[in-house]
Amino acid sequence: LQPRAEAARRATGVDFITVMNTDGVRYTHPEPDRIGRRFVGTIGPALAGRTVTEEIEGTIGPLVQAVVPVKGPDGSVEGLVSAGITKDHVGGTADRQLPLLLSAAGVALVLATAGTALVSRRLLRQTHGLGPHEMTRMYEHHDAVLHAVREGVLIVGGGGTLLLANDEAHRLLSLPADAEGRHVRDLGLPSDAADLLASGRVATDEVHLVGERLL
Repeated sequence: LQPRAEAARRATGVDFITVMNTDGVRYTHPEPDRIGRRFVGTIGPALAGRTVTEEIEGTIGPLVQAVVPVKGPDGSVEGLVSAGITKDHVGGTADRQLPLLLSAAGVALVLATAGTALVSRRLLRQTHGLGPHEMTRMYEHHDAVLHAVREGVLIVGGGGTLLLANDEAHRLLSLPADAEGRHVRDLGLPSDAADLLASGRVATDEVHLVGERLL
C-alpha cells in the first residue's frame, strides 16, 4: 500500500495520503517512521461511512485533511484513507476548494486500490500475523543493522532508480544526500560503474575506479 499511496500523493499534489485500519493505526505515511502510529484526526464519521473534512494541528503543522471510508462488498467499513494539505501550501482561494480537492484525492485512492476491503486480512497473512507495531519495530531494527554494516549496500530498481543506499555506500561512492529516488546515471558516478548498476546483470570479481577508490 505504501508505494500506491505515495504515487497517488505525488499525482494529486497533496502533502500526505494515509491508509489506516479502523483503529486509526497507519499503514502508510510519507515519512515511514510514522507508519504503525495512530492517526491524528477525527475518524468517527468515516467509521460510520461518511466523509469528514477538518482543520487540525497535525504532526507536520496546521493542515486541512479529509478522511474517507474504505467499504467492503457488504458495505461495512474495512479501513480508512486520509488526504491532507498543510496550510503553508495553500492560499485563500485554494482554501475554499480544499474540501472538494481532498475528498476527490481520498476517493481517487480508494478507487485505485480496489479490493482493499481485505487489506487487514491480507497484511496479516503476508506478515505472518505481525501487526503494524511489530512491523515498525522490525523495520527499524533492519534499518539500523543495514546502516551499521561496513559494506556498501545499494538497492537499484529495474529502471535504474536508486531505491536505497546505506551509510557506507554513501561514503564509498560520495553519493549526494538525496541520492535515493534518482537514476544511478545522475549520481556523478563514472560511466562504467553507473552502467553496471543500471544493467541488472550479475557481476563478480570486477574492479571499478570510483573517485580515488577501487571497488
